[in-house]
Amino acid sequence: MVFYILSDKNANKELVHPEFQDENPRRDLEAIIEECQDVVGQTENSPSAWQKRMTNLDENWQNVRETIFESAVCSFAPPSSSIPCCKCGTSEAMLRCCECGINRFLCVNCDDEVHLSLPFHNREVWFNGYFQHILPTETISEEKKIIHVGMCYYSI
Repeated sequence: MVFYILSDKNANKELVHPEFQDENPRRDLEAIIEECQDVVGQTENSPSAWQKRMTNLDENWQNVRETIFESAVCSFAPPSSSIPCCKCGTSEAMLRCCECGINRFLCVNCDDEVHLSLPFHNREVWFNGYFQHILPTETISEEKKIIHVGMCYYSI
């Protein structure tokens, strides 16, 4: 709907579009509101850009969720029967440090050396079929048992 006022050059008077020549301005306003509501009712409720992004995000998450889960579970898997220390390469790795890297497996001596200045790293040892956290005051004995040294083994 277009509102316009035409100027008649010959008569030198303003002409109003015939559709809006009603004397009652209230009725004109109501007609305009009704027409606007009709136009609004005709528009489609298409999703907004944000809704599209959220839908895409959800679809993408569904596509990669299982892969991420499998990767996370694999990261908690035990090392093979005998894995060499990643620092010295000669001794059998007994511990892993979650702070130094996900696959940072160390022998007892290298673990003591590396974590002498890093006492608050989360260290784990593979015992009885699962990784067990060990405290900064604990280490592994020659008999492959967790022992408590009575004080913080590492200098702070």
